[in-house]
Amino acid sequence: MIEEPDLPSVDVVMRTRNRPTMLRRALRDLLKQSHSDWRLVVVNDAGDPSLVVAAVEAELPQDERVQILHREKSSGMEAASNAGIRVGSAPLVVVHDDDDTWHPEFLERTAASLQAHQHWVAVATRTEIVHEVIDGDEITETGRQTYAPDIQDVTLTELLVSNVAVPISLVYRRSAHADIGWFDESLPVVGDWDFNLRLAVRGEIGFLDGEPLAFWHQRAASEGVAGNSIIARRREHERFSMLVRDRALRQEAGSEALGSLHHITRLVELRVTELKSWNQTLADMIEYQHHQLDRQDTQIRELQTALEHVVERLNLVAKIKGILGAAGRRLRGRKV
Repeated sequence: MIEEPDLPSVDVVMRTRNRPTMLRRALRDLLKQSHSDWRLVVVNDAGDPSLVVAAVEAELPQDERVQILHREKSSGMEAASNAGIRVGSAPLVVVHDDDDTWHPEFLERTAASLQAHQHWVAVATRTEIVHEVIDGDEITETGRQTYAPDIQDVTLTELLVSNVAVPISLVYRRSAHADIGWFDESLPVVGDWDFNLRLAVRGEIGFLDGEPLAFWHQRAASEGVAGNSIIARRREHERFSMLVRDRALRQEAGSEALGSLHHITRLVELRVTELKSWNQTLADMIEYQHHQLDRQDTQIRELQTALEHVVERLNLVAKIKGILGAAGRRLRGRKV
């Protein structure tokens, strides 16, 4: 694609902590973007400052578009995001973790889409999960799969179920902060999902379908600084997802008009009961089929045993016939 000179600039907030190998990969990836009007804020979230400085100097030496923000104490991922966002001023913002990457046209296509659709508060792209393993400074890809392959739009309905627009895939308008606030720093995880829900309430989130433009790198075998929070901190994700839902429920219930909530709860209960019934029916059918197969196996074994007995009798008959035949030949020989 040919870059349009008047595309809006983008603030890229890159969170990192003691992962220089992945950070350098992310910086090299950013340099490949066809849309070059970006500003990068590298937020070192209480990691070793020398590692971050060395990585930036190696990949983006003396690049005026880059700023490093060192945080002496970590207070969570969302606090790191907010700190980096507040430093910038571009009309568009994207949060980029140091282990993820983009298609070279990611910034260009998302910026162009937001420019063409002024009513969109944000835009997300099709995302691909990249499975990888890390051994020291070596990162090896082991496979890929499309993330949320069934979605065709990033709707509030979809987001209420799960976060179908992970940070590396979403570019949003800075102006949204004036209406919905910042990332919730009280959430140690799922803060991006909570923010996306508030975005979707404010307005429409566009979606660029087709080839993946965002690559969400995951390392299932890694823990500590090399791990992914959604894997290494799965229990926290489950707990705080429920707490976010509960908080929204309390806000809606604040009016004490609980009729719609009771109605929805009853519908959910009926659907769960229906699913349990179908599950039991399916289990009964499977058990019946297993029983039928067991009966068939028993019948086959019985037939096989009977066949073996028949073969034994035929062999015995053949032996007797052989003996009788030999005796007959001997008798005939004596008569001669």
